[in-house]
Amino acid sequence: MPPDKKAGPSSLNEALSNGLGGIIERAELINALDRQLRQSLPETLASRCRLANVDTDRLVFLVASPIWKTRLRLHSGDLLAAATALGLKVRELTIKVSTTRLADGAVEPRPTIHPPRVSSPDTPLSSAARRHLGDAAAAIGDPELREILRRLASLPDPQ
Repeated sequence: MPPDKKAGPSSLNEALSNGLGGIIERAELINALDRQLRQSLPETLASRCRLANVDTDRLVFLVASPIWKTRLRLHSGDLLAAATALGLKVRELTIKVSTTRLADGAVEPRPTIHPPRVSSPDTPLSSAARRHLGDAAAAIGDPELREILRRLASLPDPQ
């Protein structure tokens, strides 16, 4: 009978010589970049996001909930500037919501999504405020935030 063969490498050295070393090096590089890039963020935000990948000209970050996605998007210029200072030729930032463990090891559950409620404010919006909300909605790339801003802009005139 032939001896039983293992499906995978039999030692760490064999695994490293079969290409696993390149994967480990890339993971270590991304981890080092993550630490450096998150230094450009406020501490509360830095602890809620994690660099997942550098893909050609794009940084890919993971966050634990949509609110952290929105907050990180507000700092996209800081992250791209920090990446450029480190010699990366990135031009865009992709942010994905994930329930994986992040920098602090915490896992935040995804919140239950409820449609946003728009109620009449105590102080009615002026026509200028509604116009600015409409302009902001037109300029926003995020569809959820765009819809919320459009709904706010469509509140009736004060009477």
